[in-house]
Amino acid sequence: ALDPALSYVNNEWAVVCQIYEQLFQYQFLKRPFELEPLLAEKLPVVTYIDENGAEIADPDTYKGKINAIWRLQLKKGIKYQNHPCFTKNESGAYLYHDFKNQKKIVFSDLFDLPNPSTREVTIRDFVFQIYRLADARNHCPIISIVDKIKGMETLKKNISHEVETIRKNRAQLSRDNGVLIYNREEDEKVNPIILDYLKIPCDGINIIDDYTMEIILTEKYPQFQYWLSMPFFCPMPWEAITFYEQHEVKSKSFTLQSHPVGTGPFKFEKSNRNSRMVLSRNENFHDEFYPKDASPHLKHLLGSAGKKLPLAEKIIWTKEPEVTSQWIKFQQGYLDLSAIPEQSFTGAIDLNVGSGELSQAMKAKKINLIKATSTTIWYTGFNMLDPIVGGYSEDKQKLRQAISIAIDMDEFIKIFLNGRGVIAHGPVPPGIFGYEEINSENGLNKFIYDWDESEKKEKAKNIDYAKKLLAEAGYPGGIDKTTGKQLVLFFDTVKLPVSMVDWYINQFAKLNIALQFRETDFNRYMEKQDIGDIQIFRGGWNADYPDPENFLFLLCGDNSRVTHKGENRTNYKNEEFDKLFHLIKSMENTPQRAQLVKDAIEISRKDAPWHFNFYPIDFVLYHHWYENLIAGGVINNSLKYQDVNIEKRNEYREQHNKPQIAWPLT
Repeated sequence: ALDPALSYVNNEWAVVCQIYEQLFQYQFLKRPFELEPLLAEKLPVVTYIDENGAEIADPDTYKGKINAIWRLQLKKGIKYQNHPCFTKNESGAYLYHDFKNQKKIVFSDLFDLPNPSTREVTIRDFVFQIYRLADARNHCPIISIVDKIKGMETLKKNISHEVETIRKNRAQLSRDNGVLIYNREEDEKVNPIILDYLKIPCDGINIIDDYTMEIILTEKYPQFQYWLSMPFFCPMPWEAITFYEQHEVKSKSFTLQSHPVGTGPFKFEKSNRNSRMVLSRNENFHDEFYPKDASPHLKHLLGSAGKKLPLAEKIIWTKEPEVTSQWIKFQQGYLDLSAIPEQSFTGAIDLNVGSGELSQAMKAKKINLIKATSTTIWYTGFNMLDPIVGGYSEDKQKLRQAISIAIDMDEFIKIFLNGRGVIAHGPVPPGIFGYEEINSENGLNKFIYDWDESEKKEKAKNIDYAKKLLAEAGYPGGIDKTTGKQLVLFFDTVKLPVSMVDWYINQFAKLNIALQFRETDFNRYMEKQDIGDIQIFRGGWNADYPDPENFLFLLCGDNSRVTHKGENRTNYKNEEFDKLFHLIKSMENTPQRAQLVKDAIEISRKDAPWHFNFYPIDFVLYHHWYENLIAGGVINNSLKYQDVNIEKRNEYREQHNKPQIAWPLT
């Protein structure tokens, strides 16, 4: 789905974020990550007022109800890519908004429609998109964030009321015309309900002028600036929605999801999305230039400083049927960059050097390697509602701690990740405020690990200590004291490799716990999570934005999967943790906030609703002609900064694809 109101998947954002833009973006060459204006004139100005409208000088100490006013200002002169949805006739009417009554216009492809046009972006396009998020028909995946806007609940109800009123009127009209059965779905396929959103007021959204708006949040929430840098809050032209909702357009499978309409550096080009996707330069892209400043360790990437973006003319993705063919094409020079297939890893990476370096064979081909610890956490979760592995008493804590010690994550990383992982000691990964480097003093999960001073690294507590904890939890030698039977636990999953299943079984066997796997299809697995019918499972989370709140919320009781349909899949609820979380989420980055993050993490370590697994290390190979590649982390719009040296690429292809045997001509 390439509709920015719906898309929330990494591989979709790889495309979406090159086509759509937001008010803010992350500075490409600055670490830690910093926001900068993109479509905005400047960073947001936030003021805080009380219920009477009086400004609050110090919102962190104010005890009453707070409203946060975010003033946002759009740059002038920003234009959308050329598209038929903007095309008008001589009298100023939209030429392609009424195909039903324009039978003479025949087309088989959007690219067949002549004279695609554009228009300037206004602040109303951002408001229009927020209303789309509030429309229940769009099933926005971040509605909990949208709900922080004042008056949003009323707006959602009013939008739904408008839709239902139209539906009732259509049904009544149908019956008045003698139709016995009114088929709503069939009717709306041909006659979609398109609301004039901006006629519906919202208390928390004020349009000041064509370039300025205010969004009022019902709480202090600094992280909102990060959400404003995501595709959900891009400008959306109403003309595009009107165009694509036409039955004559939909019936040809042209939708906003397949043919986006944005302001970004690239636009969608005609291609087969099942095998090949092509983006080409947006002819209306506004002036933006490669940065002239960088953090010290990224200054080597300043060779393109000051150049107009995007640097590349086209972006081409190809879908290879097999990993092997992709790897071969990469080595032949027909793909610019590549991940490393598992079966080829030892040939590409020398694991005898540090944490893994390029092999001599790769270096000989001038292939380069980027390694970066991802802002991602993988964990093993315990359902805290489960009568055996859940609960908050000391014996339940010790059961989960014992299991966590038995699961040898160092071994897991070596066997299944070829060493591409960092042992996790908490929910907040490296690169995020609040993460602490692991040493004898800081960052260590002391419930599970000891510090090995000789090797300067963590070492899991020995299995005898885990067995002691297990006995204190009521399961001496893995035997339930109350029943006299071996403890049997269940690992719920969709599908895991047999080798990984066997590995997990062996980890639990160290404690004489019988582990059984319950595999099911994805939909059933999600249903089981929704109702809490799971016991132990694997989970993971990628950073949406570089803030600890985006990880700690996964353990907040308010986000329980069963109770609140949130992302807290373990249904963990600790009042002390929740209190700290709600303080943390409304604070700026200060030493005090860092201490509160540390305190919250320590609570989660003791309760152990997660066994913190690892933070992945991304290994990406790229050819020497590929310029300005960087581990993006939370940066999703990085392709505009990247380029290729065509001459070097052609030279490599010619050198590495010579025929091996020259057959004589006959």
